Amino acid sequence: MMPGSNQPRGEVSREPDLQNFYLSPQTYQAAFREAGGDFRWVDVSLQPSERGNPFWDEFMRRSPVVGFVATR
Repeated sequence: MMPGSNQPRGEVSREPDLQNFYLSPQTYQAAFREAGGDFRWVDVSLQPSERGNPFWDEFMRRSPVVGFVATR
């Protein structure tokens, strides 16, 4: 075992190293405005064939996802 680890020496961890951070919507808007581009927020959408699927219906009611479109 490596010191401070439960993992035997030489094995590769399968856990991702994620770094999460938050930038306010105003930060994104200001950055794109400063870059001279067009920027707009867009809601996520669902393929019509997936409507009526309980999983996606619930997900879309409480969607944690938002997107944006930017052009320059």
